[in-house]
Amino acid sequence: MTVFVPGLSEEIWYSTVEQAINAVYILHPTPEQFSSALLIKLFQSLFGRCENKSDGSPPASGGKSCENATDLGIGYAENSSKHPSNVMVFTLSRFLFVLAHVALKHLVYIESCVRKLRKQRADKDKAVADAVADMQASEVPSSKSATDKSKVKIARLPL
Repeated sequence: MTVFVPGLSEEIWYSTVEQAINAVYILHPTPEQFSSALLIKLFQSLFGRCENKSDGSPPASGGKSCENATDLGIGYAENSSKHPSNVMVFTLSRFLFVLAHVALKHLVYIESCVRKLRKQRADKDKAVADAVADMQASEVPSSKSATDKSKVKIARLPL
């Protein structure tokens, strides 16, 4: 992955990556899956491929991808010694920037999904309420008109 190649200046790289992540969350139909795959690839390029598990079995899918946090070595002290500790500072800062920006954009994405669902639910509830009100309104005038007609008929009867 060429995202960590030091070809761009810091200001240009950060703004470019920020706009690229923004575009992914605007245009991609499933940005959460794309971002997840991106972060896994970035993690692998930064810390190396998944290594053999402690039981000696080969890594998941031939060492080409990490299946879960255990394979990545996240959150486990026993796996932390397997990864090189001499990661270049600028690549680590770039990875953390991408991770943080994806996390923020994902929060915004989730909030917009919740807002859409609430709006759909409110529109549905309003449509049901309008339908009930229309049904009640159509029933009430018909009974009023029937009583009005009976009054008219009663008024026409000779005394």
